[in-house]
Amino acid sequence: MRELADGEPEKHSEVARVSTEALPQEFVSTTGTALGRYLQDSPGVSLDSW
Repeated sequence: MRELADGEPEKHSEVARVSTEALPQEFVSTTGTALGRYLQDSPGVSLDSW
């Protein structure tokens, strides 16, 4: 498994691998929304930050 790297440190405080059953409360909003919908098998589109 490759080591994680934060390509945008000015935008993110941490990069980590976690279980989908233990997702952090603090999450990039659009990524959190997309991941949540994917895990619920509920595709959708987010226009946040557009």
